[in-house]
Amino acid sequence: MRPSARTHLTGILLLFVLVAFCGAVSPKGDIDGNNSINSLDLAQLADRWLAPECEYSSCQENLDGVDGVNSRDLAILAEYWGAKGTNLVINEFMARNKYNNYAVVQGQVVYPDWLEIHNPGPDEIYLGGWYLTDNEKKLRKWPLPRRYLGAGGHMLIFASGIELEDHPENLPYWDGSYYHTNFTLGGDGGYLALVDPHEYIIHEYRSSEYGFNDFGYPQQYQDVSYGLYNGVEQYLPNPSPRAANYPGYERMSGVPYFSHPGGTFVGTLDLSLTHPAQGSVIRYTTNGTVPSETSTEYTGPIPLVYTTEVIARVFEPGKAPGPFVSKTYVGLSSAVSGFNSNIPIVVVDTKGQLINDSMYTRCFAAFMEKPVSGGRVNITDSPDFVGRCGIRIRGSSTAGEPKHQYSLETWDE
Repeated sequence: MRPSARTHLTGILLLFVLVAFCGAVSPKGDIDGNNSINSLDLAQLADRWLAPECEYSSCQENLDGVDGVNSRDLAILAEYWGAKGTNLVINEFMARNKYNNYAVVQGQVVYPDWLEIHNPGPDEIYLGGWYLTDNEKKLRKWPLPRRYLGAGGHMLIFASGIELEDHPENLPYWDGSYYHTNFTLGGDGGYLALVDPHEYIIHEYRSSEYGFNDFGYPQQYQDVSYGLYNGVEQYLPNPSPRAANYPGYERMSGVPYFSHPGGTFVGTLDLSLTHPAQGSVIRYTTNGTVPSETSTEYTGPIPLVYTTEVIARVFEPGKAPGPFVSKTYVGLSSAVSGFNSNIPIVVVDTKGQLINDSMYTRCFAAFMEKPVSGGRVNITDSPDFVGRCGIRIRGSSTAGEPKHQYSLETWDE
């Protein structure tokens, strides 16, 4: 590039300075990564001006990603000329929230997906005119509230899917403690972005292909958040909404394989757990808790004699602990092993706990449906459901009768 051409481009940009100024730094304009749009960025853009290699390969100076480095890229740089500071970021989010954070919406306790906006500073930023979206083609999907977020501040927002038109008097929806978006987060992967008042995408998650030619964040896992640590996208096993993120992992461990599916059994069942990754460790529990780094390490087959819930998890070196897998095995007496029926069979085991009418007693259950019309179901058939449940006596007028009516409900893991 000849010096005269660079000088000419500098003169053009100075004319643009009088037209546009933005208080946030666009990642597209901050070519040298120093959080300031200035002559250093212009110099890099000038060095690649109309460069043939940028027509067919990725150049960071090609700000719009189209047809190499040209006047359109210069216009983007000009729009943000002189801006300083660090952008707002979606610092952390959770797309499979089960127990981590809750909100109260119209009197009901709910556990929606959530995300956290962070302002790294150095100045407070007015959020009016900014948007969150889960759709690249609908950048103005959910408006952020008209309020300031101070330097270093964090804002927790629930992604509840509450439609804006359902509450026209309450926009964006505010439950008294938190705001709620009109979209939810996909657990199998999805797109998520933060858009500034100029409709520039300031921060987005699109590093993984989660569908055919669909790019966004990767698959998510129960009560594990995903976000940034030192600028790198990571799984965060220790979620920290409204605070700085803890170190995480760029990949997740796999899942363990069980030698037997959950169901009923008679006598003793030797359960084996496996995982193919070299150096991986499987840890498990039988008391209903999620395995941690201190839980029992699997070293050989687990002999099951009574009804048992086995929860197992894989720990691989340099990866986040994998998602836990739970399977329930309901032990039967040999006296009923041949039982069959022309109606569905339900087996309930309270493990010796009494059943009362005031509260649900924890139990384990297996449901076996009738296989085909005219057929019979065996108590040892593969179950249609096996897992946790709750049972109690129901009916105030019949509670004292020898044969009770029961209320039975299935429970999640």
